[in-house]
Amino acid sequence: GNIDWTVSAGTGETDSEWLVYESNHFDNLGGHPDDPCWGNSLTFVFNTGSYGGEVQYYMTGPAGDTLFSCFGCHASNQQAAGTETLCLDEGVYTLWGRDAFGDTWNGGNYEVTDADGNVVASGTGPPSGSTEWHTYTLGVNVGVASGSQVNYDGMVLNDSETVEMMVVNTGFGAGATMTLDSVSISGDPFSVSATGLPDTIAAGASTSVSVTYNPTTEGDHEGYVILTHSGASSPDSVMVSGFGVDAYFYEGFDPHAG
Repeated sequence: GNIDWTVSAGTGETDSEWLVYESNHFDNLGGHPDDPCWGNSLTFVFNTGSYGGEVQYYMTGPAGDTLFSCFGCHASNQQAAGTETLCLDEGVYTLWGRDAFGDTWNGGNYEVTDADGNVVASGTGPPSGSTEWHTYTLGVNVGVASGSQVNYDGMVLNDSETVEMMVVNTGFGAGATMTLDSVSISGDPFSVSATGLPDTIAAGASTSVSVTYNPTTEGDHEGYVILTHSGASSPDSVMVSGFGVDAYFYEGFDPHAG
């Protein structure tokens, strides 16, 4: 270090050997520099149902770094089983969740609240029959377009079905309003349409897009609805799936006996 305080202090952030903050940065004299949070103060709470030991989750930040994790760390039927206090900068954060047995979180759920106790995100985990990782996105002062996956199950060839996919802006904060500009799809035999685009969607609000499945070949089909919007994560995609069945139905009647 420099023994001359004037040289050591410098004139600003670029030439100082000290940590330089803006004036009026601190209002907690006698406290610690990182208290209070100068980003966005959030609290993550996980509540378990039955079979809490099957629950696995972790959260990643905008750079892909892991903020916290739990791999079978909770007991069953705990309110709250786990609490994480977060100080987050602006960006897109992802909660990854799975159930080790594949039979949902059995009543388990999570909530994310802001400094005033308002719920800004919540969820109940993956669907039944899946041990894959599922993602749940949260935009901090940025918009994020999230849609629920659609599975049409089996459908007779050349028949069709249309469902409304809800698209939710899972961002929060003053800068989280986004505009949904367009929708498209990759993968046959699916199609997608939406009216009223571009559509401005406030934080926590939703709109819907129409997704149609019209199989012409047997077997499994998979596609992705692509959501192009003004948020930092654009374009976002949501999986759709189904399988075509070449089926003929008939009734057979025996001759009348009697």
